[in-house]
Amino acid sequence: MVVNLINELPEEPDPPFGAHGINITNLHSHGLHVSPEEGDNIFLEIGPGGRDGTTRTLIYNIPENHHPGTFWYHPHKHGSVAIQVASGMAGALIVEGDIDQVPEIAAAQERIFIFQQIPYSIEGKIGWDEAHGSGLPDKRYTTINGQLKPSFEMNPGEVQRWRFIHAGIKEKLTIALEEHQLSIIAHDGITTGRREDLPTEKGLEMYPGYREDILVKANKKPGKYILYDRRDDNGLFNPETDQQLAEVIVTGEEKDMSLPDPSQLQPLAHLGDLRYASLYRERLRVEFDIAANKFTICNKEFAMSDPPLEMKLNGIDEWDLITDKGVPRHHPFHTHVNPFQIIKNGDIEYPHPVWRDTIIVEKNKPLIIRTHCKDFVGESVLHCHILDHEDLGMMTKIKIVEGEPKQYSCL
Repeated sequence: MVVNLINELPEEPDPPFGAHGINITNLHSHGLHVSPEEGDNIFLEIGPGGRDGTTRTLIYNIPENHHPGTFWYHPHKHGSVAIQVASGMAGALIVEGDIDQVPEIAAAQERIFIFQQIPYSIEGKIGWDEAHGSGLPDKRYTTINGQLKPSFEMNPGEVQRWRFIHAGIKEKLTIALEEHQLSIIAHDGITTGRREDLPTEKGLEMYPGYREDILVKANKKPGKYILYDRRDDNGLFNPETDQQLAEVIVTGEEKDMSLPDPSQLQPLAHLGDLRYASLYRERLRVEFDIAANKFTICNKEFAMSDPPLEMKLNGIDEWDLITDKGVPRHHPFHTHVNPFQIIKNGDIEYPHPVWRDTIIVEKNKPLIIRTHCKDFVGESVLHCHILDHEDLGMMTKIKIVEGEPKQYSCL
């Protein structure tokens, strides 16, 4: 995949709330397993005043055996990520493969849903303070592919495949469709090997950076059904109220379509199981904290000059993810280049492999994950995916190396 990135934005002064270089950019292929030294180099600075000029050809060499799924792209220049993503700079990346050839999935119409909360003011303008830092409203309207409350049709009995991408910067979504069951087949672009059928009364929880592939079979009763973000007393910042996202109109000739049997999906979970694998060093601790207006990981704000945490190529790491202090209560954790397997979530131990590249770390509910650094060496990052938190310092460099890595006390 070759991308010609051209940045003709004007140079802008830094705003007063912590963002910097707000019109300098680059491009992150969120979730793709690609080299951080080629296209997915988030240390590039492209644009006015950036050290890498105003144009750049980015080459993403996607491996032949890359797992198929739903991914996305967005800018990732430290200091300007929240403002740029909140302004709508994001889009979908789809890698096709074996799951797309399952007959019931191949027959289903596909829809892509990019959820965003672009912070327009009453006057229809985007205010800096609303995209980043103080003054950020806790709840804004969520758009789908840039549209507010769109509507679309399904035939009675029809099965569709919906690819959900949470491209917002700091809202929790709890998605449900009236009188319909949502069936999850992939998290973060990684086929689960199962079909998780959510009860109609249970919403699908999504945090910034999440992707979910679902199948939905339309009700045989024609009518209008609301796709909505459900009320949630446990939002990222404050309790959240119901919000309509879209209207699904079930109409027309009835179709007799089926969901795939779970046995058809089981062979398609490619990433394996690290629960019983050998670790090459002791468990690492990653702790998110906000205190005295500092946004830290393991009590350290990110600086570009920081030495990276080194990780061994083809090595398997186990990490504790923790957040015990500050507001918000929870932080979505994201790693670049390599996904991770969730081993334990609070008191929950999974009986089957669960893989993601972004996961919510809830207050006083530690997570244990394992990651396998494969194929690529080079520097990348892990960070909180509440994007203004990342801009304000909640990020750490990681570096995948051949040979024995160094251990730094920050993690």
